[in-house]
Amino acid sequence: MIRNQILLVACVFALAILPTAVPSHAAVINLSNQNTFTQINPDAPGAVGQLNWFVDATNQLASQWFYLKVGNGAVQPVNMLSAATVSNQTTNSVMLTYTQAGLATVNLTFTLLGSALGSGTADLAVQAGVTNLTGATANVSLFEFANFDLNGSAANDTVSFPSGTQITQTKGATTVTEDTVISAFQGHEGNTPGTVLGAVTTNTLNNLPAIGGSVGPGDESWAVRWDRTLGVNGAFTVSKDENITGGAIGQVPEPSSIMIWGLIGLTFGGVSAARRRS
Repeated sequence: MIRNQILLVACVFALAILPTAVPSHAAVINLSNQNTFTQINPDAPGAVGQLNWFVDATNQLASQWFYLKVGNGAVQPVNMLSAATVSNQTTNSVMLTYTQAGLATVNLTFTLLGSALGSGTADLAVQAGVTNLTGATANVSLFEFANFDLNGSAANDTVSFPSGTQITQTKGATTVTEDTVISAFQGHEGNTPGTVLGAVTTNTLNNLPAIGGSVGPGDESWAVRWDRTLGVNGAFTVSKDENITGGAIGQVPEPSSIMIWGLIGLTFGGVSAARRRS
């Protein structure tokens, strides 16, 4: 057990020292803390965005990202506004800024907090801010799409909406809970990843299952939408917190494979994008 814990720390360290982001066409960003790490491709083709989220060496996430609609415009991934400007980056936190003149600015701040090795528990706090740059009052919608494959598998997940500020996804003893207590969502949907992502991009979230209901077990995902009417240069911020508990403890590789294992994580963006297209 001690040996595995030492190796896990080394894996997280290996990812932490990989090259980090630059403002234009930024590289994959690695965030780590205690027993957890995640990778974000801020300019990923296909808008994969957050590529993975490992807790105790088990990947819990296929992909997660944000989308924006301003006025009568189409829904688009936030990274279509511009290349990311990366700032305030530490080992476990980063801010990404996207700006399209005459339309909007979006700021995303990710903060990753782990727990004791072997606990199967970790936390990700995200603040998403939108500023209206259209020069007139505009209706703005911010979407979040989340496709968790708990314990590294797409099968047998159940997605529930206990309230208008909370989403849960479960598989056996493993649960991811998202709380948006101060930012109730105005639309939501739980279904297969392709169906939910299609509903996001066409702005047709169907509010099913109803609040208090659930979908699954199966390959399930979710999306939520926040709506605001913003004046000239008006802004709003959504604060959300995702917490994973009861995660399976993964098999840590041998010391000679640690760096290779970390580098393989950089390819997950392509794998996730291919899975989304399929």
